[in-house]
Amino acid sequence: MKNPTQTHALAILAVFSINLSMLAGLCGTVVSIVWPDMLFSESMQMYGPMKNNLVFIWLYIGITEVALFVLQFYKHIINESLMVGLILVLVAFGTIIYSQVNQLPLSNTMFTTCLAIATGHLIYYFIYQNQLDNKSANN
Repeated sequence: MKNPTQTHALAILAVFSINLSMLAGLCGTVVSIVWPDMLFSESMQMYGPMKNNLVFIWLYIGITEVALFVLQFYKHIINESLMVGLILVLVAFGTIIYSQVNQLPLSNTMFTTCLAIATGHLIYYFIYQNQLDNKSANN
C-alpha cells in the first residue's frame, strides 16, 4: 500500500501532465494557424491543400483538447484521455507516413509535439486508473 504522500505526489504529477499536454495542444493549434511554416522543413515552401491538411490536423487537436478539458474537469471522466493519447500516437506516426507518401520534408516539430501531448494524456490516465484500482481494492 502506498503512503499518502506518494499518492498525493502522483496525483499532482497526473494533473500537471494533463494540463501541460492540453496547453501544448492548444499552443500547437495557435502556432499552426499563425505560423504554419513551423510544420515544414525550411527548405520547402508549401501552399495549398497539403499545407491546409496539416493545419487542420492541429485545429482538430485543439478542438479535442477543449472537449477533453470539459469532460475531465467538469464531469471527472478519465477514459477519454486514454483514447486521445492513443489517437495522438497514431496522428504522430500518420504524419510521418503522410509526409513520405506526399514527399513532404516535414520538420520533426509536429511528430515530437504529438508524441509529447500523447504521453501527457497517457500518464494522466494510467496514474488515475492505478489510484482508482487501489481505492477499489482497499474497499
